[in-house]
Amino acid sequence: MKNIRLAFYVHPDDAPALRAIVAQLNAAREAHKSPFKGGPYSAPAGVKIGDTITDIDGQECTVCKFSNADTTAGQIPWPMATAGQGKPAPVITGDLVAAARAEGMTATCKLFGLSTGVWPRVRTVLAKHFPNEFYEPRKEIRSPGGSPPGVN
Repeated sequence: MKNIRLAFYVHPDDAPALRAIVAQLNAAREAHKSPFKGGPYSAPAGVKIGDTITDIDGQECTVCKFSNADTTAGQIPWPMATAGQGKPAPVITGDLVAAARAEGMTATCKLFGLSTGVWPRVRTVLAKHFPNEFYEPRKEIRSPGGSPPGVN
């Protein structure tokens, strides 16, 4: 099917009113525009401390706290859970996955009130599910002689 180009002819008397309407529409669009590539993002609805959420790996996670997000700055408090006696880490599900796929590490961490120290866990889990997007290069194993294996 060919692209069809439509032409609209506006009477000169109607042009100022149409320009005003277009300006209002553009202003409304800019007001709702997100500084992020994707989004808008939001936390899982109705989640409280002690609730159980299913992670991207299918594991049941009990929410122990929320991220240190400043809601006045537009950040999203994200549920955090612990694995055993470890430090709380974000529950990797929903909009956190979407944001991690669309945004960079710094933007995602800032948006969800996370420290960049938790990002390696998030990236490792996402690399398992989306290997082409979150590629984790293998660590090179060195032989005792100092050269890589297979090199003489």
